[in-house]
Amino acid sequence: MTTTATPSLHASAIANTNTKRLYLLDTNVLVSDPYAIFKFDEHDVVISMTVLEELDKLKSSNKDDMVRKDARIAIQNLKRVMSTSGRKVQGTADLYNGIPIPSVLSSSNSGRLRIVNDHSDSFSHVFKSNLNDNMIIATAVYLQSAFNEHETVLVTKDINMQIKAWAAGVKNVEDYMNDRQIDDADFLTSGYEFIENDMMHELSEASPMEVTGHHDRKPIYLTDYSTLPGWAKDVYLNKVFIGEGSCNNGNVLRVIELNKETDTIRFELNNINRLMNKTVYGVSPRNVQQALALDALLDPNISLVILTGPAGSGKTGYREFGGVASMRGRNGGRV
Repeated sequence: MTTTATPSLHASAIANTNTKRLYLLDTNVLVSDPYAIFKFDEHDVVISMTVLEELDKLKSSNKDDMVRKDARIAIQNLKRVMSTSGRKVQGTADLYNGIPIPSVLSSSNSGRLRIVNDHSDSFSHVFKSNLNDNMIIATAVYLQSAFNEHETVLVTKDINMQIKAWAAGVKNVEDYMNDRQIDDADFLTSGYEFIENDMMHELSEASPMEVTGHHDRKPIYLTDYSTLPGWAKDVYLNKVFIGEGSCNNGNVLRVIELNKETDTIRFELNNINRLMNKTVYGVSPRNVQQALALDALLDPNISLVILTGPAGSGKTGYREFGGVASMRGRNGGRV
């Protein structure tokens, strides 16, 4: 993972990559990564008054504990820069012109932290309301004009705000990617595959299947890898095959062991109805994907679970339910 801001969604607008930039951060950037101000290398980080006010509200709001905590950490990091800059901050001029971000907190070639007032008055003809997003965008347009020797870049995770900013005349708008644990998430496998073939019949026809034990009352089958039918050739540890149609009787197979030395593979046999009926603190899955996620989160033999999906698909909820169940010993104490 790099320590600089990631390529812009509107990268064609940035022609000279050697030019020092002013990165104006939206509130959601600081909440998603409270240490974001230290990750722009030699470039300057700009925080508007609107963002400071939003952070102040979030730190004591009714949002979840993580949001409040991250807002407080972001504010503390701003204070750290001011208190470790090597000299006392002398009024608004220092904040406007920028305070050096100490190298001990950032890279050896760090930029400056600037705190600026909002500049929404001159853009009242563009924005019909004083929404916080509009005020931040107006500030970006102002910085773009006032500091034309630098490139001003608005950084926000809000897609609608990105579109509004471009429409308002902000030349450079970027998403913030440094909070992502995995780059190129689109290249991750889904972790499961639907199979129309009669899975158990084809596996047993290809090679004898031996029951070698049970895990949580689910039988574990051992068979030869080299004789697997075509649909089962593309396998990896913990991949799940979901049988469709009446021929499969709701069978679900998960790869739990691949042994190259003995050319064998072990499958755990489950049932879709059992997966769908699993509950944690009264919460049940609404679809197959949620059922698979919950089953993986509660399995002590799986050390890392990566959940991807659109907003509202249940990633955060199931992560938290799985974590609570783990801490209370429902799956061997794994967190």
